[in-house]
Order: sequence, then C-alpha cells, then structure tokens
Amino acid sequence: MIKGFFHGNLAYINLDVSWGTTSLEETFLIDTGFAGGIMISPILAAQLALDITETRNVRLADNSVANMMAASAVINIEGEFNLIEVFISDGLPIVGMDFFILFGYKLIVDCKERRVTLEK
Repeated sequence: MIKGFFHGNLAYINLDVSWGTTSLEETFLIDTGFAGGIMISPILAAQLALDITETRNVRLADNSVANMMAASAVINIEGEFNLIEVFISDGLPIVGMDFFILFGYKLIVDCKERRVTLEK
C-alpha cells in the first residue's frame, strides 16, 4: 500500500523516477482527468537526462490539442521497476489514470478524511 497526502484541496503521491544512474523522488499531483500515465517538467527531464523519443499530439482537459515531447523513464513503485513513457511539459508533475491501470492499483481519494491510498 502506498500513502499519498493532501495539500490544500489537491491530492498527491511521491514516486521514484529514474533513468540511467539517476533516481529522483518527485511529488506528483493526482489528476483523474488526465488519461495519460505521468507528465514531468522539462527541468526534471533534464535532471534525469532523458532522451526524447518522439513528439505527440495530446488532447488536454479543455479539449485543445498540444504537441508534447515523450521519453522513456523507469518508475520504482513498491520495489517493482517498470519502463514507462512520460510526457514532458511545463507545470506540476502529474500522474493520471493510465498509470494506476498500468500498475494495477486501486486509487482511493477520501476527501472527508483527507487520505490518499493506492492499494494492489
């Protein structure tokens, strides 16, 4: 089980992201409206020395389309390492629904008790 947290009215989790010999723990905003896996900032992508693999058109929440860079990274979640595709864009690092589906987690966001939990 992984525990996240609330900051204000927003839910977050910490994830270990790595590439090559660099591994960083980053705080990700949980965005249930984001169908992708994870999105990181260009600064984090540079710190990890990620290689851009492609650019792709991505539909945003306001229904507009943005061209985003994509790269591969490794996520370590509860000792399980998985190679995933990450999108790179300005703003907060976010984690979306595809991530939880890919890793087989149940996301529980309890607003009343202000708890965030990921369960297998």
